[in-house]
Amino acid sequence: MANLKFTKHEAARRQLELAVRLYFNDSDPVSTHTLAGAANELLRDLAKHSGQSPLLKDQALQIVRPEHRKAVAAKLQEAQNFFKHADRDPDGVLSFDPGQTELMLLDSCWAYRRLVGERLPVLQTFELWSACTWAQEFIAYPGWEDTLELARRQVPTMSKAAFFDRFVAIGQSADLRSDA
Repeated sequence: MANLKFTKHEAARRQLELAVRLYFNDSDPVSTHTLAGAANELLRDLAKHSGQSPLLKDQALQIVRPEHRKAVAAKLQEAQNFFKHADRDPDGVLSFDPGQTELMLLDSCWAYRRLVGERLPVLQTFELWSACTWAQEFIAYPGWEDTLELARRQVPTMSKAAFFDRFVAIGQSADLRSDA
């Protein structure tokens, strides 16, 4: 088999789209978080190199007192490092909140859109799900009002997987936003 070639943007997109698909299928939370974390790191580095606005983790660290930044950064990275490394704590046990993955995925969706300028149906569907469920209190998407209203009515009657199938199909045929 010939070698495959990928750009960093392509690698981030592939990792992020698969992490979102794993999330919607309630697949293994460790694998989902690890893949989401890999995409997030790539997008974070790409944002830095292109002069784009930083990802949420970097923004959060900017308001932490300098003497506490290292400890806060370690805490923010704890699950991702735990799932990848065993050099310091081979017998370690982690109490993991899968909500961390949701925030990382949303941050990565936003970063990908800013960096590439492309709205991918899989990522749009995750953004829509977030705005209808766990993040509805703090996220507003101007121009998405009609779609959000439709989606919020359907969320209680659908599984995550069914929501994904329905709205990714809509996203593949047109932008999910009502103003598109």
